[in-house]
Formats: sequence, C-alpha cells, structure tokens
Amino acid sequence: MAKPNRLILAKDDILATFSLTSQKVYAKAWLTNVLREKRRSWHLPENTTVADFISFLAKYGDLRTNRLSSKIYGRQIIRYSWGKVSVLELAISISSRGYLCHATALMLHGLVKSKPKAIYLNVEQSVKQ
Repeated sequence: MAKPNRLILAKDDILATFSLTSQKVYAKAWLTNVLREKRRSWHLPENTTVADFISFLAKYGDLRTNRLSSKIYGRQIIRYSWGKVSVLELAISISSRGYLCHATALMLHGLVKSKPKAIYLNVEQSVKQ
C-alpha cells in the first residue's frame, strides 16, 4: 500500500488556513511564503514545491488561477484567488501602493452608471530629479 501524501494528511489544516483568512487574492510569492512558514507545522517534506502546493490547493481547495493581461503594457500577471473574487479585487492586487482611478473610481463612487471598458489602476511614481 502506498504511503499517504503529506499534503493530503495536512489537508484540513491547510484548507482552514485559507478559509479563515479575510485575504482572498494572492501572488505566487505570498503562497511561497505561506508554504515556507507552515511547512513544519503541517509536517510537509522539504521537497514539496510551491507548484505542488498550488496544484494541491486547486484540486482540494478553492484556489483559482487568474491571468491579468494588458495589450498596452504587453505583459501578463498571475494572481491566485480563494474562491470567486471581483475583477476590481484582482486589479488592486497588482500593487500594494496602487489605487483605482479615472473611470473606475467614478463608477465606484456612483458618479457614472456605466461600467468602464478598462480598469484604471495608478501607482504614484517617485519624484524625478
């Protein structure tokens, strides 16, 4: 008989960690830190990779992969969410210093009725000398 996977043995504790937190959107780096910090208490072997962890959370939990892309900037950002989250929650996760602005802010404040075609997120730049 095959030895049970340590992730499966710690399943209840792992899933509780995500279900009990108010944070619902994660970058890969955050998931990496959780794995690093909880590895001992969950009794996971050192060879459990973040890819294994993410795969486990998607299969047994409610982790979803969200791909954010911009034609203007020509890049893609991946965020993971625990359950369904709004596109605005995903957008604001791009930068901890970012804020929603322009037509997005107008919509959020009820100043316009229509939803903007794009989501506008701004991050203030440092003063250039």
